[in-house]
Amino acid sequence: MEGPFFSMGKRGAQNPEHLRLPDAALFARLQREAAGLIRIACIAPELPGALDCIRTVAAEGVKVSLAHTEGDYDTASEALSADSNRRFAPLLHRAPGVIGAASERETVTAELIADGIHVHPSAVRAAFRLFPGRVCLVSDALSACGMPEGEYMLGGQAIRVSGPRAMLSDGTLAGSVATLFDCMKNAVRFGVP
Repeated sequence: MEGPFFSMGKRGAQNPEHLRLPDAALFARLQREAAGLIRIACIAPELPGALDCIRTVAAEGVKVSLAHTEGDYDTASEALSADSNRRFAPLLHRAPGVIGAASERETVTAELIADGIHVHPSAVRAAFRLFPGRVCLVSDALSACGMPEGEYMLGGQAIRVSGPRAMLSDGTLAGSVATLFDCMKNAVRFGVP
């Protein structure tokens, strides 16, 4: 479940009208509507109510991904202790953030979009070194994946597919048009054995 519990500043192409604060009751309602099929839920850990929501969701056997977050190292560490499993955010030398906290826990898997657009080849190689044996390639593919160039819709917003890029009108990446197999081939091409 990608969204709606994202930071406004790191929402990517998520429609801001759809964002919500983490809410275990809302998650439970969505899980009922999905007939129990939600297995991974993305939550920005710095949002009010996030830690309680993470604990509740994780206790139900759903993996929690720290995603679309502006959370710092301490917040990420606390969320990881609350039983979340996957990560996303920048690694900075004075503010190691979510990646720094996640890399120190051998039980954490890092999800990586190796489409050649979302993550630079050098950062792909670095992720495989930082998380040895713990990288899960993901495609972030949209419904426009495999479709010709043109205009499509995503969450009530118009997107444009041009070559290998899918973007909102303001240039924000709107997901990927690469398949998971494309991402695997790219990772190998970037130097990952």
